[in-house]
Amino acid sequence: MLRGLGLALFAMSLAPLADAQTTEPLPAGWERPTKADLGGANPDAASSPNYDWQARLKNKYRYVRAEGDFNGDDKWDRAEMLVNRKAQTYATFAFLGGVSEPIKLDEGPIRQIAGHGIATGKPGRRQTTCGKGYGCQKGDVPFIDLRFATIESFHFESSSSEFYWTGEKFEQFWTSD
Repeated sequence: MLRGLGLALFAMSLAPLADAQTTEPLPAGWERPTKADLGGANPDAASSPNYDWQARLKNKYRYVRAEGDFNGDDKWDRAEMLVNRKAQTYATFAFLGGVSEPIKLDEGPIRQIAGHGIATGKPGRRQTTCGKGYGCQKGDVPFIDLRFATIESFHFESSSSEFYWTGEKFEQFWTSD
């Protein structure tokens, strides 16, 4: 009986942590996307060639949130795709642990969010589009060695890139076009 009570109290103590993840303050004018925004109830999104609601359902965060230590400070960070209905845009923001202001990484028209997703990338060596032979621009490198987790940004069945921390800011490199 006491053991069961202890487990119940432990579970109750975790409840505020779960709530904190969904009630954290967001930048002014931005909100989390709805199921309709992501194509789950949006006929326009369903007709998009990049629509993949089934893939979203298989991911814990529906590919709109990624978590990890993105800047190597041993604090938990997160990235989220948010929508701004007034501006009719969506954007990916990085929320670094211990930093009050989020960092906007990219943005696009809100009507395209259904085909876009983010995930956490692992540290290690990555081949860039330049390294894969898709053409190199001045300053491109074939590989990037990543010390920390990255924020993978992709369009379903299309292009993908990763945002990584340089020690001062986030940079982006393309992994497919």
